[in-house]
Amino acid sequence: MFDAIKRALDGGRDEMSRDNLVRLVVDQVVALREYGRHGEHALPPEVAVRLVAPPERLVVLKGFVDDLQFDRDVESELLNRLVGATRDALPLRLYTVEAGEPAITASGRRTAVAVRLTIAGGDRDGAALAVPPGQRFVRMGRGPWHGPDQQNRNDLIVANDEPFVSRRAGRLRRVGAALEVEALDQGECLVVCREDGNRIRPHNTPTGWVLVRSGDTIEFNDGADRKLSVGVEVMQDR
Repeated sequence: MFDAIKRALDGGRDEMSRDNLVRLVVDQVVALREYGRHGEHALPPEVAVRLVAPPERLVVLKGFVDDLQFDRDVESELLNRLVGATRDALPLRLYTVEAGEPAITASGRRTAVAVRLTIAGGDRDGAALAVPPGQRFVRMGRGPWHGPDQQNRNDLIVANDEPFVSRRAGRLRRVGAALEVEALDQGECLVVCREDGNRIRPHNTPTGWVLVRSGDTIEFNDGADRKLSVGVEVMQDR
């Protein structure tokens, strides 16, 4: 295993391929599994994956890891390897890339990366919300409940009574240590606002999801003048 890792991280372009890295990362994650009493797979809720490569290889390696498709490929391969496992049961993967002697390691984490949201505007102005740790999908909207029989709970209440915020406004999804947001009933009136001023509407993207970075804000508006914003802060402990 060490020789394969060294070749992939210290070798030529053919060795440092996305497929090779995905396979080696999955090998390390799978090695953490334990078995329950009935033979089911048990993995930590989060896994810290550390990739170490020579300085001259860091740009290529970081390019792979920073692409969200890399983690999706890892997730797909984990599902192939862990027969019977469900997507929701897989651990979240948190990646670090460092310079040094080639190595790939994975270790279980019992504490989740913290994500704090701060509301600006609306009837919850100034409220600070914590994204539930370890939860892959997080529903957000107006009031605590939505649905025909008010049976679906919002994990994050961004407004109590503001009519321009839909009850089933959108949801967040964890992808490794990153977050993506999807607009549901809020439609085009949910906007991801970058620190550089760029504005992206998830509803209009090919996948319906937009990456949300620490420092971004998620805006809920009425298509005209009324709006509130939710600031995103990701606090990783490395």
